Amino acid sequence: MDALQLLAFVPAALLMALTPGPSNLLAFANAATRGWGAAVAGAFGRLAAYAALIAGVAFGLGALLAASAGVAAAIKWAGVAYLAWLAWKLWSAPVEGAMAEAQAQAKRLSGLRVLARREFLTGIANPKALVLFTAFLPQFVQPGAAAGFAAQLLTLGAVYLVCELAAAATWAAAGALLGAGGMSRARRRAVNRVSGGLLALAALLLARAGRAA
Repeated sequence: MDALQLLAFVPAALLMALTPGPSNLLAFANAATRGWGAAVAGAFGRLAAYAALIAGVAFGLGALLAASAGVAAAIKWAGVAYLAWLAWKLWSAPVEGAMAEAQAQAKRLSGLRVLARREFLTGIANPKALVLFTAFLPQFVQPGAAAGFAAQLLTLGAVYLVCELAAAATWAAAGALLGAGGMSRARRRAVNRVSGGLLALAALLLARAGRAA
């Protein structure tokens, strides 16, 4: 990838990565309930999912799913259902008291695995991510370059993953601001319900985007 290609790609990739969507709203919700560091650590699950999708597209997955409407629809509705389930789980989560805070800290490592798994499943089941990698990244591939299509796409994908991590950190910062402050029951309940509402909105947007597509 030459410098001119990179200069054209990075601003567009950052803009795409920062766009509100299921994964960014999940990072926002995770930070509001668990803190910025936990949300960013969990976002590596998203990066793993996107890396798998990018590799798949580079080697023909996009064309395969485009030819199979049933599989694409199944992935879409699995993503919608999973986001809706997460939204309900957050909305109805019990409010922890001060005595439970030490126990929650003791389970931090286990909690990070849960966040990463949620990010992975949200990313891998998001049809908009597949459209991004099949329609957006190839626009920056240079025909006739020494590196082939797959090699260029993988390089662009690696740069995009850095942009995606920056976007996740940005959305997590916004969520952490919402969750910052005292640990009163009323505040925890408000944070849980705002986070659950955002994930419900993400499920609705994903369903509508799928119908439009």
